Amino acid sequence: MVAGSSSEEKDLQNVFRYLGGLQGVVGVAVLDQNQQETVLKLEEKAMENVLGGMGKGKNEGLKEALSKSIVLAMFTDMKFYVNFPPHIDTMKLICKGEVVGETTTDPVKLEKFKKDPDMIVISDFFALKKGAKINKQAFECGDAYFLFSPIRAEIFAEIPEITDHVLSIPSPPVFDFIKKEFENEIDFSDPQLAVMILGLDLKT
Repeated sequence: MVAGSSSEEKDLQNVFRYLGGLQGVVGVAVLDQNQQETVLKLEEKAMENVLGGMGKGKNEGLKEALSKSIVLAMFTDMKFYVNFPPHIDTMKLICKGEVVGETTTDPVKLEKFKKDPDMIVISDFFALKKGAKINKQAFECGDAYFLFSPIRAEIFAEIPEITDHVLSIPSPPVFDFIKKEFENEIDFSDPQLAVMILGLDLKT
């Protein structure tokens, strides 16, 4: 929903000013209701086949971001960096209601996984539980799926005009849609340009 009152508009301008001052943020745009509905439909379709065909997913982070009173598309280049809180697992692998795999940006937690005889660390940020029965059939019947979590970070919590925020990383189809929607406002010549969806609740 787009801000309507003068106080909301002023607060939103201050939010834009804050975000525009962050290193690596090259543009910010408000998503209207129709754009939000299209984003949700595209994301749900994309979640039927995620991570190069590995399985299905649920982007709960995006859904929560879209539930906020203000929804922004934030365009970033390679200079942008978010220091995720250690307790945030941006992606989890769920099987029959149990977390059997997860990403982490916390080096302490990653080291703990490496020492855990029940876990297998398969990259610099992802660990999988030994014996997890993950296969195509598990994904097809819904027993297994990748869960993309809501993200809250300190750099956004510091914005005085907001009471809550949710950051989400959308799928490539959503990026393509947003890119087309704002191609006359944002310079997309940088091939490394990315988009994040930021949902906000204003104090006003």
